[in-house]
Amino acid sequence: MSISPSKGITKDQAGAVTVGAQPTKEQPVLQSPPVSTVSGSPSSAWQGSPFNTVDFPELAPISKEQVDFCTTQFQSCITQLVQGVNLPFIHHSSYRHTVPRVYQDLLGVSAMYCQKTHTNLPVVFAMLDDNISRLVAKSSSWEPEGLLLGTQALIVYQIIRLFDGDIRQRANAERQIVLLETWTSQLQAALNTFQNTFLLESPTHQCWVLLESARRTLLVSVMLQALYSLLKDGICSSVPYMATLPVSLDGALWSKSAEDWGKATPGIEGNPVTYHEFVTKWVDGTPLQIEAYETILLVACKHNALRMSFKVS
Repeated sequence: MSISPSKGITKDQAGAVTVGAQPTKEQPVLQSPPVSTVSGSPSSAWQGSPFNTVDFPELAPISKEQVDFCTTQFQSCITQLVQGVNLPFIHHSSYRHTVPRVYQDLLGVSAMYCQKTHTNLPVVFAMLDDNISRLVAKSSSWEPEGLLLGTQALIVYQIIRLFDGDIRQRANAERQIVLLETWTSQLQAALNTFQNTFLLESPTHQCWVLLESARRTLLVSVMLQALYSLLKDGICSSVPYMATLPVSLDGALWSKSAEDWGKATPGIEGNPVTYHEFVTKWVDGTPLQIEAYETILLVACKHNALRMSFKVS
């Protein structure tokens, strides 16, 4: 069940929703990202953001149809995961041969949730809570690959709880937002490790999948939290941050087999661009490879990402 836009999301006569708008008669102002805290310590997810000193652009509306589309796409990831097909941010080949315990736990909860009933739902959420507790307990010893999988798992768990419709589960998910922010920030820092692995070793399909999965997981995590913030509070303050995140121009490679990937790339990857640059190319008419992931990016925040006329090195 999708969460209906709550108060704080204002609509015009066409049903458009204003990102950042408050339900007042005053001119809405997009606020800078809030600093989340754990035991009084600022979350590292937004620390050092260049946007603390940059004026935000003019606000733009986002329609209810756009919000509903993105919510549905996120929810469909649960079924896709169980069916073993490509998710926008989890590649179907990543954990096919060696299945980590974290992935087994994720599959178990997702499969149970797809078959949920009023009777078994408490068991599903109890399993989910236990899985997150194990993730947290192991997180301090994660290598970059473990951090990637842990972040992917937490994203799926957040999708389940945020959009289930159960008030208690939604509250539990809100308490884990800081945790997801922290792991996402750590994953962004680990991107250099994935990039160096791809460049220094003989480039393989497996290395590329790891690198591209990290990029996609990073952006999906931020976008999920932005979408929920919009639904709950009517404010989406992370678009400037999202506009700087990397997007590959080789989107069609995500669905190719290792053999077809090798034929298409000869082990050479094109340089990724920022989300803002990706949107600009699309609007300018540059031919792009558009798959499910890219469609979400364009539907979600195309109008706002395009307004980020500055670049951050």
